[in-house]
Amino acid sequence: MSTVGKPIQCRAAVTWAINTPFVLETVEVATPKKGEVRVKMSSTGVCHSDLHILEGVEKDYPFPSVFGHEGSGIVESVGDGVTNIKPGDKVVLCFMSWCGECDYCKGKKTHRCRKRR
Repeated sequence: MSTVGKPIQCRAAVTWAINTPFVLETVEVATPKKGEVRVKMSSTGVCHSDLHILEGVEKDYPFPSVFGHEGSGIVESVGDGVTNIKPGDKVVLCFMSWCGECDYCKGKKTHRCRKRR
């Protein structure tokens, strides 16, 4: 893709503080860092965990924020060290991350990863 290796600009629904409405803004998305993937989103949704954060249940969550971690898209570019996915791959996003190395991740309990929160 023509944007690989360059920051991009896109539209996002941003909320600036707890219990404030979303505002559509243009945001800049940096190139992926080591271990990161940048995805061109096809669809996304705001779910109940996003609502908890917006309501202030998660006290340490940083603002301003762009919610919508449940979605799908196409990998646009990858950072150094990413070997299991490549640009052009179709992906589904999820809230939880996993290491792929611990006993839980090698089994069917990736949501209980010992190395990642």
